[in-house]
Amino acid sequence: PLRRRVCSGLGLISAEAVCSMAAERRAPLTEQTHPTPLELTFDGHNIITPKANDFDVVKRLGLGSYGCVDQLGHRETGTQLAVKRLSGFCLEEAIPWLRQLREVERHRTQHIVDIYGVGFIDGSNQLNIYTELMWTALPNVVNKAKEHGLLFAPESVVARVAHAIASALRFASTTLRRVHLSVRPGEVYFAFDGSVKLCISQSGFPATLGAMRSRQQRSSYYMAPERINPELGEMTSAKCDVWGLGMVCHELAHLQYAYVPLLQPAERDFSLFEVCRIIVTQPPPPAERPPFSAACADFLERCLYAEPDRRLDYEEILAHPFLAAHSDTCAQDVADWVSTFVPLPEAWATLPPK
Repeated sequence: PLRRRVCSGLGLISAEAVCSMAAERRAPLTEQTHPTPLELTFDGHNIITPKANDFDVVKRLGLGSYGCVDQLGHRETGTQLAVKRLSGFCLEEAIPWLRQLREVERHRTQHIVDIYGVGFIDGSNQLNIYTELMWTALPNVVNKAKEHGLLFAPESVVARVAHAIASALRFASTTLRRVHLSVRPGEVYFAFDGSVKLCISQSGFPATLGAMRSRQQRSSYYMAPERINPELGEMTSAKCDVWGLGMVCHELAHLQYAYVPLLQPAERDFSLFEVCRIIVTQPPPPAERPPFSAACADFLERCLYAEPDRRLDYEEILAHPFLAAHSDTCAQDVADWVSTFVPLPEAWATLPPK
């Protein structure tokens, strides 16, 4: 029964459905399908229907089953930005998601990675999402810190990350009227000035062949218990994102995945089913004391209650004594710590890109 509930919560589909999706004829691109041209807005400039030769590809930042991410330089203004090139999904399924992206583009906030524009370029069936260029992602910082022999992250950095994620999720909930449901370390980024931002450009990505396996499985390790077993609570509430926030902060604090201490050595290959079984049956280990304070331990515990109703809400998170104790921590303090492991690119050490 647990295996069936896990499969249900993860949205797994049958082999027949996968074959059907693979054989599905993709709808052609037409002016009727996408009546509005792609418009980029950054650095005070508007660019209507950009062409590929408007940009220089600086380097490849990432590659996955859904597509790739490149760093671009805009030839006219010199602005550095990132582009996610996505392909392999049904356009009809993508339309609601595209509307969500354009809402994020219109409503910008300091705690969410900026979206400069989203659309199809040069009549192709490849969707490009142009975003703010970030310094590095949280998993890279965690890995580099471990390579330097650290066992824990400073509480001040954990508090700063918690504040940024909670602020971003509250903004998404109140202004965009949406929940993220995929809060994990790979969605948390550090900007060049040390500020922390949550990426929501792939939240709600259509679960089709291009993104289905890799993204869904990565997110599953950070799912709230009720997302795995719907009998435990609502599967699409904001409290699911609070759980994700708690898991991210727990991992940053201890520089390892929260449930590692509960997995037997033979199981530490992070078997998806085994991790999901533990999530629905046991809470994560409490924060270690020392080095963490009672306020930090209380904060993590109250974000990670198995019962959704007992978890903190966004207002309670932002008012929690743990965050209040580190309210004087600034972005530069975070940048100083991160730069110990992830140096700024030489060209941006003194002048970060706009």
